[in-house]
Amino acid sequence: MHGARILACAVLALAPITLSVPAAAAAGPAGTPYPRPAVCVDQAAVLGTETCARITRVLGADERATTDEIAVVVVRSTGGVSIETWGTGLFNHWGVGKQGENNGVLLVVATDDRRLRIVTGSGLADRLPDGAASEIIGRTITPLFRAGRIQDGVLAGLDQIRLQLGQDVDDSNQLADPDVVPIPAVTDSQSDSTPVWLSAAIVVFLVGVVGVVGGVGYLVLSGNQRFWDRFDSGSSGSSRFGGGSSSGGGASGSW
Repeated sequence: MHGARILACAVLALAPITLSVPAAAAAGPAGTPYPRPAVCVDQAAVLGTETCARITRVLGADERATTDEIAVVVVRSTGGVSIETWGTGLFNHWGVGKQGENNGVLLVVATDDRRLRIVTGSGLADRLPDGAASEIIGRTITPLFRAGRIQDGVLAGLDQIRLQLGQDVDDSNQLADPDVVPIPAVTDSQSDSTPVWLSAAIVVFLVGVVGVVGGVGYLVLSGNQRFWDRFDSGSSGSSRFGGGSSSGGGASGSW
C-alpha cells in the first residue's frame, strides 16, 4: 500500500510537466500560425470569398503574362511578433516569386494590430524599391484604412503594386472600384524622369548584385532549412508559388 501511494504521488507530480510541453510548442516563435499557401488569404473576413476569388484570378493572369507573383494575406494579428518578422518569414516559407528571379510581392495586413507591410522579393529592388512600397502604403492604402475601408485599401494597394511593377492595369482587370480609386495616369514627367542610359546601367548593376546575393542566400537558406521549418504552422508544405525569397525588403505602415 505504501508503495502504491508513492507511485501515485510521482504520477501526479509529473503530470503538469507533461501537459505543459504541447502548450509551449503551440505558441511557437512565429506568433500567429502561418496559413496555407494561397494567392489570397482572408482570415479577418474583410475581403470575402468572391473578392478573394477575383483577386486570385486577376493576379494569376498577371503571373502568366509577366511571371511576377503577388499575394495578399489578411489576418487579425501576427500574435505579438512584429509584422516585419512575421511577413518576411511567411514570404520565404511560401516561396513567393520565381526561384532565381525572386520576383514576388506579399501584402500583409493585420487588422487588430492596425499594421500592414509590403514584402518584396530580393529581385525587385529596381521595379519596386522600398521607397515606392512606402509611398503606396502612405498615399493609397492607409488613408482608406483610416476611413474604415479595409477592402478598398487592399484592392487599391494591389493595383498600385501592379502598376509599379509595370503590369497592364485597365478597366478590364482593375481590382479596385474605378469610381472609388481611379487608375492614375502616367505623365510625361514621370516616364522621362530618369535617363534611359542611367536606368540601363542601374538595372545591369542590380542584376549582378541580385545574382550574387541570391546565390549566397540560396546556399545559406538551403543549409538552414530547420530555421524556416520552425515557423511552420502545420501547412502541407507544398507551395503554389515558385520558390522565390526575400531578404526583408519592402515597407511597413500603421493606421
